[in-house]
Order: sequence, then C-alpha cells, then structure tokens
Amino acid sequence: MHKFWVLVSQTYKSKIKSKAFAWTTLFTILIMFAGVTLPDLLNKLNEKEDIASIAVVGTTSEVKDSLEANLEGISVEAVNKKEEAEDLLHSEKVSGYLEMNDDRNILKTKNPVNPENVQMVAQALQISQVQTVSSNLNVSGTELQSALTSVPLETEVINNAKKSLSEKEQNAAENMAIGILFLLYTFVTLYGMMIAMEIAKEKGSRIMEVIISSSSATAHFFGKLVGVFLISLTQLGLFGLLGSLIIKYFGSDEVQSLIIETVQSVSLSVWIYALVFSVLGYLFYGILAAFIGSLVSKVEDINNYMSPISYVLMIALLGALVGISSPSSILITIGSYIPFFTPMLMFIRISLLETSNIEIILSLLLLGGSVIALMALCVRFYQGSVLLYSSQSLFKSIKSAWKLAAEK
Repeated sequence: MHKFWVLVSQTYKSKIKSKAFAWTTLFTILIMFAGVTLPDLLNKLNEKEDIASIAVVGTTSEVKDSLEANLEGISVEAVNKKEEAEDLLHSEKVSGYLEMNDDRNILKTKNPVNPENVQMVAQALQISQVQTVSSNLNVSGTELQSALTSVPLETEVINNAKKSLSEKEQNAAENMAIGILFLLYTFVTLYGMMIAMEIAKEKGSRIMEVIISSSSATAHFFGKLVGVFLISLTQLGLFGLLGSLIIKYFGSDEVQSLIIETVQSVSLSVWIYALVFSVLGYLFYGILAAFIGSLVSKVEDINNYMSPISYVLMIALLGALVGISSPSSILITIGSYIPFFTPMLMFIRISLLETSNIEIILSLLLLGGSVIALMALCVRFYQGSVLLYSSQSLFKSIKSAWKLAAEK
C-alpha cells in the first residue's frame, strides 16, 4: 500500500507542478472569463436607442391624441409636411418621425432603436386604426377589437414518461444536462489522455522496468488512475472556485440569474446522479485509457491508439445532445444500458423523464459491473502490456500483451 501511495503522490506532484497544468488552467479560466463577460459587452456595443418622442406627418388630431394616449413615455408631435419632420429629426428634437399612408406606415430614425419601442408604436397604430374603423361602422371599439383578436390555441403532448416540470424547471434541467454532458466529455477526454500519456511516457523512457521491479504492475495501474483523478479534482475545483468569482463580480444579471435558477430548480437527487455517473464514467474510460497507454511503445503513437475511444465518446456526446430533445426515443433508451453510453444517456433520461428506480438501478449495476470486469481484465493485461515494446497494431499488441501476462 505504501508503494501505491508513493506512485499516486509522484503522479500528482509531477503534473501539478508542470507548465502544462498551469497553462491549461490559465487558458480555461480566460475562456470562462470571456464566456461570462463577452455577451454583456456585445449587448452594450449593440445597444439600441429608446424612442423618447416622435413626429407624425399629416395626421388628424384624433389620431394624434390616440397615439399619444397609447404610447407610454413617448411624446407625439403632429406636423404638416415631411420636410418639417426631417428637420426635427436632424436637429434631434424628436427621436423619429412616422409617415402614415393607407397601405403602409413607416417609422424613420437616425439610428437603430429598441425593438420594444417599435412594437409599442405598432400596437398604438393598431389601436388607433380600430378606433377609426369602429367610429365609421358605428361599432364600439371594444367589440371590434374582440372580433379582430386572434383565437389562442395551445398544444400539449401527452407523454406519461416525461416529468411534470414547469417551463422554468424544464429549462433548468436541460441547461444542467448540457453542462454535465460537456463536463463529462471534457473530463474523460482530457484526463483519460493524461493517464495514457503518463504511462506511455514512462514506457518510452524505459523507466517502467525499474518501477515494475520495485512495485507491482497492479499498484502502478491504480496509482496512475488515482493520481490523475486527484489532479482532475484539483483542477476542476480551481475552475469551480474561480468561475464562481468571475460570475459573481463580472457576470451580467442574466448570467447570474440563469445559474441561480438552474441550481435551485434541479432536485438534489439529480445532482447526486450527476456525481455518480461522472465518477463511474471516469473510471470506465480511465481504465481503458490506462490499458491503451500501456500498449503504446512510443508517445507519438498515443493519438492513433486512443482514436477508438475518442470516436465512441463523440458518438455518446452527439447521442446525448439529440436525446435532450427526444429523451424517450428507443435509441436513447437502449443506449442508456450500454456501458459506453450509460454515463451520458441515462443521466439525460433521469433529468428529463420519469425514470423508474428499477431502470436506474439496472443501468448502475451494468455500468458498475462493467467497470469491475474491465478493471480485472485490464489489470491482468497490464502485467504484460507495460513490458511490451514492439510497435504493432492495436489488436496485435493486445494479443502479445495477453501472452506475456499469461506467462507471469
């Protein structure tokens, strides 16, 4: 056990003190800072003007009074000619002027204006038109407005599998699901590659033979796995701490309210499942990455050997993103019981569907059992693969590693 913790400590300290760890952490923090502050900055740069006053060309006093009554916070001035309105606009005495014709109405301004103000003017024009027509037809404006109002129609899909969530809770569940998916994908991809690189680097420098002679292959296998896991917790902890400070002091009100609503609207059980599936997903793919790293003779070949895992992870991520829009589809249901896809797809189902406890327990048993079986198999292979230095294809390397392990 002492040798195991020595390997864990050596792996952890060497990575924490490396320049790559510092640069990766700094670069990620900068991306987080840009992601939080850039939308608010762009909104300020593209901020549109509010309409304070308008001039109306060639209209009656009744229409002018009607517009003024329905334009809250916007003053209305009537002018006889278009030229007068243009002079008022260019001298900045009005924010814009309105040309009213039988077939079209045009609001002209010097700069882009707030769409809400434009909508307000359009509604005021609609009300004014209803009042004019109603007086000509000798019908009350309320009756005519009621006759012209569109009939609302709502749609509701009856699906017993879907959770009974409010729109706010549904959005929060989807936001959390997307966040966990990308976190898990990055977590497994980045740190899985780190595990494989650590082992491949030691093999390439031939230091592996010294390590294995002083400790067992099993201790080395789990030492690397646990060491990189602690590194990932350290880095993710830094991301969480610094990210929360960035959001608190630099994030816009919209970003802060979105995060608060997401955290408060998602149940505690979903957070627990997110943690459980993240850890099991890391173990499943981390064990595979450690095994593949032990098969590589040169660090330069690591990307080729890791390609199958990368493709599977990409398929899992894409499937999960599709599953957010249709979580009850048969493909998502089947995929949630396949260990390669379970961490992502079953979490989607738990977040958005009324998933029974039996289904959740079954998926956890399949994933947990696969982790244990894969661990036992890879440890057995690992005893031969770490001492394998020939450059072969992936499948030939596995075959050779099994022969070496069988001789031990």
